[in-house]
Amino acid sequence: MKKQELLDKYVKRLRIENYSEQTVGNYLSAIKQFFEYIIEIEAREIDDKLIENLFANYKLFLCVLQMLR
Repeated sequence: MKKQELLDKYVKRLRIENYSEQTVGNYLSAIKQFFEYIIEIEAREIDDKLIENLFANYKLFLCVLQMLR
């Protein structure tokens, strides 16, 4: 699955769960930061399944972002 497809799928899920547009925007911003990070480190081992798991466990995802800063 391509990056944009993953983002679209995630946004759709957030909207179905009635997240506000502000929250959706904030989450997308954090996810884009993550994508930029993995591009910087050339992480060839990060696959779609890992990213989907991070989407499913957003609190864990935020903790990971905090540790990477």
